[in-house]
Parts: sequence; C-alpha cells; structure tokens
Amino acid sequence: MAEPDSELKAWVEALLDQRIDPDDARRLSDRLRDDAAARKYCAGMLRFDAAMQDELCPQEIEWTDTRKVTLTQREGGPGLEVQRNQSVRFGPGGGDWVVPASAPQQVRWLRWAVGLLGVALLACGLIVWIGDGPAPAAQAPALLLLNPDFEATDLTFLPEPTNRALVDWQDYFVTENAEVAEISRSTQGAVLPKSGRNVARLSNYAYLTQRLRRADSSRLLARPGLTVAVSGWAYVLDDPTPNDSVPDPGASESPEPFALRAALRFVAGGSPGMVQYEAAGAVTSLVKGDWQPFRIELSLPNNLTLPASHGVAQTKLDLTGKELTLSLDSLCVHGYQLLLDDLAIEEIR
Repeated sequence: MAEPDSELKAWVEALLDQRIDPDDARRLSDRLRDDAAARKYCAGMLRFDAAMQDELCPQEIEWTDTRKVTLTQREGGPGLEVQRNQSVRFGPGGGDWVVPASAPQQVRWLRWAVGLLGVALLACGLIVWIGDGPAPAAQAPALLLLNPDFEATDLTFLPEPTNRALVDWQDYFVTENAEVAEISRSTQGAVLPKSGRNVARLSNYAYLTQRLRRADSSRLLARPGLTVAVSGWAYVLDDPTPNDSVPDPGASESPEPFALRAALRFVAGGSPGMVQYEAAGAVTSLVKGDWQPFRIELSLPNNLTLPASHGVAQTKLDLTGKELTLSLDSLCVHGYQLLLDDLAIEEIR
C-alpha cells in the first residue's frame, strides 16, 4: 500500500486522539467514502489502536458489515440498489458495556468508540444507485435575498443622499416613491441606519419587489404548503413632504396607523398591464420611532389554483411550479415614511 499523505495521517491521528474538529471529520468522511486506499489505511490504524487499547483495557469489540443488493424494475428502466450498513458493539456480549469506577482509562476507550462509530456511519452508511433508478433527493439550497442591506449603491460621493436605483429590488416594476437613502446624511444625523450607511425609504404605498433565489441561483418555485419567513428592521419616520391625495388601498386590511405588508406573488405579465397572482400575504403592525425588528411568515395554501390579485385577468391559474416574487409594501402613509434595513428570508418548510 502506498504511503498515505500527511493530510490523511493528520485526520486519522486527530480522530484516534478525539481532537478532530467537525470540518476535518467531514473531510475525512468524504475521503473514506471515495478513496479505497484511504479506507484501508484508516482501518489498519483503527485496528492497531484497538489492539493497543485492548492490551491496556481488554474489551470485546464486534464489528458487523452487511450489504443488501436489490434488483427492481422501476419506471424508466431497471435499477440496482446497493445498501451498506455497519454496526459496532463494544463490551461483553449480551449486555451493555459499563465503565468500572476503578478503570478511568476506559473512559478514553468509550470516547474513541463513539467517535469511531460516528465516522463509520458517515463513511459507510451510504445508499448508492446504479443504473437508471432515481438518486436520493437532496436538500434544497438555502434561500437568500440580494442586496438585503441596500449597500450595493454607494452614495458617499454623490451630491444627493438618495437614489432611485434600488439594486435587485425593482424586479418587474418600479415605484416612484421608493429609493435608497444614506439616511444619516439625508436626516442631518437625526436617524442612523441599522447597519452600514444605506436604507430603503418608502412612502405613499411604495414597495420593494425581488424575484426569490436560492444559493445556487435557482428560482423559488411555488408548491403547496411552502412557508417562508421574512425578517428585518423597520423605522417609521415623519415624512416632510406628505401626499394625502394618495388613495388608501390598505386601509381595509390594516386598521393600525403604521404597518408593513409582505406577499409572495407570481407575476404573469407587466405589459401592457400588470397581472399578478398572490399566493400568500400577511401584515405586521409597526410603531413610530426607533428601529424595531419584524418577522412575517408567509404560507402557501394547499390549493394553488387562484384568481389574479392585480390586473384584469379573469381566469384562475395553477401556481404550482411558478416563480415566486417577494413584495414588501409600505402601509405607512399620510405624513410618514417607512425605512427598511438588514432584511433576510428563510424557508421553514
């Protein structure tokens, strides 16, 4: 057998000494899964360490390695399923192993055994599909928001402390009363951002809109029961230039004087007229004054065949598999602005 590399040696030694950190344990697990020579070296070191431990503190160890091979006919063609399971038993047969009070050196043996069992499960508790059978379902990458703190636009050297270019937050539609603001300069130091320099400033039913993405850049698609949570920080601020002529479409939804509405929507079209289907929506109340945290959960119904919520479309549409957009709508009107900062999103189920 070829001499093992220094990295593998270091991982195995750390494992035997019970000082391996989680990241190295994961790397060792991956190496053992993919490298037969590494498995042979690791097994030899484990056997040697076990023999030494047995000389110092004799204990029985039973190692069972089983394989199950199943040939099945699946849709799309035959497949071969190979399952490998490994189990380890320590101590005398027929009962639980107990650490005698007079043998403190056995505590290290038990800890080593637990660590060995963890690596064995990681390295060998695998299911491999060969042929045309489907692979095991992988966990979906995490959701994320682009430009969640509104720092993508640098306003430092601009003569005005505000800008209409809300990067990543004007998908499909642009609203006139939304802007990114270097808020401490805009308010002459009266209001400081929650973090960084910039915030989003909304007035008169302005809104932010972003197509939702995962960490691998794939889109978030609608499915029955999908639930996401939107969180961040909000600040209700006096508006020096209120426009009371703006209608109040949210008054029937939110009797509170200050509120934020979040929604998950599918945008079917924006030209010549906007057509949107709302899959979920919720409102949270706010208070005037300092920065306050908020969290809004949005859950899609089991029946996703829904009518249009905006626009002139008359027919219902099944939203299953449609790309979802997050909308954050200000319900702070009649002389007030809404500031938002440090937003985040997570998928709950």
